[in-house]
Amino acid sequence: MARTKQTARKDPINFPTYVQGTQKPPWMNHHKRGLCVSRSASHRETRGGHISKVFQPRRRPPQPRPQENVQRRPPPPQARAPQKRRRYTKAFAKIRHYQKTTELLIPRRPFARVVKEELQRYCAGFRIQAVALEALQEAAEAFLLSMLEDSNLCAIHAKRVTIQPKDIHLARRIRGDRS
Repeated sequence: MARTKQTARKDPINFPTYVQGTQKPPWMNHHKRGLCVSRSASHRETRGGHISKVFQPRRRPPQPRPQENVQRRPPPPQARAPQKRRRYTKAFAKIRHYQKTTELLIPRRPFARVVKEELQRYCAGFRIQAVALEALQEAAEAFLLSMLEDSNLCAIHAKRVTIQPKDIHLARRIRGDRS
């Protein structure tokens, strides 16, 4: 059962304090003390002709009690703020993923289309086997990766993180590629 906040009483004389759970509040046990007096008879005349007010506790409307056997719905999910991540966490995860995998990174169909276009430019009517296309793609990716690794080393040497065209030119020059 949920805890509720106890509100302060306005009149401590008419509403004596009680310990919750050990005694019933005054408005619940007034019938035992014979204090059940109607509103019209709440004032009584005494011997001296003075009118004195009879103690009558305030009535509170009955509150619905929660049924114990009824299944309650869980509270609606609140939109939680996204957890704060450290910088570059996603990038490092991608790097680890690509270092572990062995599949080709360039999509097969676009690579085949580029190779066939270049073949048609030089010699019309040439056809290429699927195995040869796969070998070309493997060699092209190995060349590109080693070139980018070398250019990354050149960028790091220049105290930068981003690869620039001049890093690629320097890497090719050091390798001896002049084409």
